[in-house]
Amino acid sequence: MKKWILFFPILALFQWLSAQDIEVPQTNKPLITKFTASWCPNCGTWGWTLFNNLIADNAADALLLAAHYSGNYQNAVAVAWYENDDAFYQPVFYVNNENQGALSGNIAGVRETVRGKVQQINGQAPVAQTGIRAQVSGNNTVEVETLTRFFQNASGEYYLGVYLVEKSFVGYQSGQGNSAQHKQMLRLSLSPGAFGALLANGALSAGAEFEQSYTLSSAEIQAAGITNLDGLLTGNVEIATVIWKKVGGNYEAVNANSSVVSLVSSTAQLEEAGRFELRPNVVSRQAAVLLELSQDIPDASLSLYGPDGALLRTLHQGRLRAGLNSFELHRENLPPGLYVLRLATAKGVVTRPAVFP
Repeated sequence: MKKWILFFPILALFQWLSAQDIEVPQTNKPLITKFTASWCPNCGTWGWTLFNNLIADNAADALLLAAHYSGNYQNAVAVAWYENDDAFYQPVFYVNNENQGALSGNIAGVRETVRGKVQQINGQAPVAQTGIRAQVSGNNTVEVETLTRFFQNASGEYYLGVYLVEKSFVGYQSGQGNSAQHKQMLRLSLSPGAFGALLANGALSAGAEFEQSYTLSSAEIQAAGITNLDGLLTGNVEIATVIWKKVGGNYEAVNANSSVVSLVSSTAQLEEAGRFELRPNVVSRQAAVLLELSQDIPDASLSLYGPDGALLRTLHQGRLRAGLNSFELHRENLPPGLYVLRLATAKGVVTRPAVFP
């Protein structure tokens, strides 16, 4: 895994300017963690119900993660978080670093309490927040850039953790069986260790900014348990960030954010493709996709992806002949937005924008 960290005080001008392309939202989002294990029956019964309810209530306002500290999906980050929060059973639910005391008989009350705490935290002015740019290239390499901005003066030892999350995963869970649909599974840390890279230690002024970049290969993604790499293209994989403040020997969650992985925009040409265009590229009802090739391509896919990175339809799959190939793209009932046409072959991937007004 390739990683590097650029600190704001020593950024060259061109580096600083590139960081400004990332939007840093002025939001305050808590981290909601379910510590769980695949062998735990309660995790698959009342704990399962509670976590799904918390997702339904708070998905837009908090970062929710299932951290498997034991069992089939155990990972080092989940184990470290479990120890950091002094957890000692499962399932156990935390809002930031506070145990919510969930039990089989009080899940309705915990659900209501958590919703109130999330709303309270949302209403507070953030000390700092992180903006995220996460893209996937044609060889399923994920490239992540982050920009952390402090909105208030602060003092202390701050870290930024950057994490890979699988939004939906089918696998065994005691209490559910072999076809359980796990949600918001914490898979690995892109940043160093479980709590990330040091941002600063000491006094910080409002407006201070820190940029970080990471690259994750397809092999590393698969080693983390995400075997279906199509999820990178369909919005099923996201990058999450947590700003931590180290107090004594523990890390306290300050703010969280997340972003689905999107396609890398490209105007490059494949060697065989002399022409790849959409006419018109502003698609009110329908358009023609024109693809002119100098030679046959034995296996190719031409697909349309939505603004959120989700695969919407495949226009062609299989052999493409040399010469001019034409395909019809019908808008149908798709809402306005910026869509992406993706041509993938064994030699690479190119994309073209499609604007639906």
